[in-house]
Amino acid sequence: MTSLIDEAARCWGLTPAAPVPDLSYNYVAPARRADGTDVVLKIGVPNPELTSEINALRLYDGRGAVRLLESDRALGMCLLERLRPGEMLTTLDDDDLRTRIAADVMLCLWRPAPEGQAFLRLSDWFNELKNLHPRFGGTTGPLPR
Repeated sequence: MTSLIDEAARCWGLTPAAPVPDLSYNYVAPARRADGTDVVLKIGVPNPELTSEINALRLYDGRGAVRLLESDRALGMCLLERLRPGEMLTTLDDDDLRTRIAADVMLCLWRPAPEGQAFLRLSDWFNELKNLHPRFGGTTGPLPR
């Protein structure tokens, strides 16, 4: 992993900070670009899921989702804008308000998928979750309860 972090730092002019703790398998760390811009470096396993994520973030282009600044599919590296989150929807008491906010984000994200790009089908992704409990003896395995 260190060589990938070094490669991202060299390629994108980064000074990475300590990684976010307790993630399942992605390396995620805040970083700073040479021009002083705060960003987030994400390194994952190059696979169809990561390729789909990169394609989706390019398609969204910062509208309703974090902006993808740079990526290297072959190495599984992404450079993302650094967001400063506000309140989590789960902290709001008003369920109608939470639902409206979530629906507004979903409407902002929706757009037709371009032809010829690799995207995971959500039905396939959720079907894989059916295997989680049997695979991990009734627990959620690497995912938080």
